[in-house]
Amino acid sequence: LPITFVIHDHYGLGATYFYDKHGRPIVLDGGPADDGTLRLEESGPPPARFELKEATNGELHGTWTHEGKAASLVRLR
Repeated sequence: LPITFVIHDHYGLGATYFYDKHGRPIVLDGGPADDGTLRLEESGPPPARFELKEATNGELHGTWTHEGKAASLVRLR
């Protein structure tokens, strides 16, 4: 599903994304882990999580997981 994903650093690292079809913003909090993975979570129970790493071409690649669902591959350009 196409999404728009915006990373920001207002009062700490975070992000907002929305499904292009719906346009309702979903706020994420988190930050970089020691291994360089960017981990961002939704605040609602159960939280969905993005785990992303920067690829050599500057894109972010990783997974989106949500409790009870299979992980989905993510590529952000």
